[in-house]
Amino acid sequence: MERGPHDRPDASKLTEVAARVYAALKAKDAYGAAKPVKQSELAKLAGTNSRVLQWAQLQLIEQGVPVCSTCGSPPGVFIATTLTELQAYGANLHSRIVGNAWRLKGVRKMTRDWLERLEVEPSGQRRLFA
Repeated sequence: MERGPHDRPDASKLTEVAARVYAALKAKDAYGAAKPVKQSELAKLAGTNSRVLQWAQLQLIEQGVPVCSTCGSPPGVFIATTLTELQAYGANLHSRIVGNAWRLKGVRKMTRDWLERLEVEPSGQRRLFA
């Protein structure tokens, strides 16, 4: 079966990449929200790409390493050093989940609306907004 871009990488490969990501974070002294490493730089240091980097970050979290990321200023990935940083990261993830759920609801409604407006031509071709 072919793997898609959102599929979790092989466990042994992911363990190896996660170890390299953790080592790179420590080497860059990325302790605390004030000292994040940009994702592109971290991926390069760990010898991977941004998609696998996200999976490696999840693996580190599953192992109990408080790896966080932020889109704020400065953006990047860091190791949380306080409970406040970890809570802020959790709140940010929660907000993104809620926002994505609302967007998904809207897209599903739009899809239903568009399906109702489809016109099927004699050839069987479907057309929007006939």
